[in-house]
Amino acid sequence: MSRSKEAAIMTLASRRYWRTCDAETVVSAWRESGVSVAAFARQHGIHAARVLRWRSRLGGKKAIQFRPVRMVSASTRVDLGDADVLVELVTRSGRRIAVRRGFDARLLEELVRAVESWSC
Repeated sequence: MSRSKEAAIMTLASRRYWRTCDAETVVSAWRESGVSVAAFARQHGIHAARVLRWRSRLGGKKAIQFRPVRMVSASTRVDLGDADVLVELVTRSGRRIAVRRGFDARLLEELVRAVESWSC
């Protein structure tokens, strides 16, 4: 698990209430970890029953997955004021992320996961 995701889980663990998107982040991290619920909960200071209850509420939703994207021609691109912007990504929530030539793919993946975990 990345450091940023680990930090997000630790922050969520200390919250008294979770929104659905918070729970999705935690349940997804648990599934990706490959460890038992008890081990994951102990490691992050969360009650295992809380993780299991949210897993049930979410109805078997799987880990966050990236979806195929469709590239459009430069003539249809929104002008962001910088000709060096090559790709603009619009997330499910409608947030836009623009990346330049030579971007770090792993950093972009972490950024998208973080943005998608923000308030619903």
